[in-house]
Amino acid sequence: MFGARQTELPPIREALAAYVARAAEKLRAQNSLCSTIQVGLQTQLADRNGPRYADAITLALPSPTDDTREILALAQRGLGQIYRPGYPFSKCSILLMNLSQRGELTPDLFAPKPRHGTQQLMAVIDQINRREGRDTVRIGRVPAEPVWAMRREMLSQRYTTRWEEVIGVRG
Repeated sequence: MFGARQTELPPIREALAAYVARAAEKLRAQNSLCSTIQVGLQTQLADRNGPRYADAITLALPSPTDDTREILALAQRGLGQIYRPGYPFSKCSILLMNLSQRGELTPDLFAPKPRHGTQQLMAVIDQINRREGRDTVRIGRVPAEPVWAMRREMLSQRYTTRWEEVIGVRG
């Protein structure tokens, strides 16, 4: 979900890039590959007065991958096919489908070969982000302070998972 409705394509592309990066990172963490993605886009469907629109497109990757760049390139093409100007969009989504474990599938003889060094590059990026903090290294399309980010002013305290948010009693 976006923090505010988006009518222009560039911020929606940024959001999709951030979501793809996070999904691909989780894919690599479980040592999986995906063969198909689904990109979705929708307005606030509960709003009876405003214009409503929702669409999704399912696209097949040339070969199973966990490379953020390949998944993102296909996702951006899919977004371009379902985007309609003028609608106030409230949500975009990425769904990774047809998952398999690395080494589980026999490679397609006619599929294009993966980029050399992809697996090592993605491993280094994930390692840096684990050590230095989430999004230390990120896709260039994703800004550090996105305008589409969810609003956090009403975020509940996380007493059970964050030491700095534990309630203290003064005596």
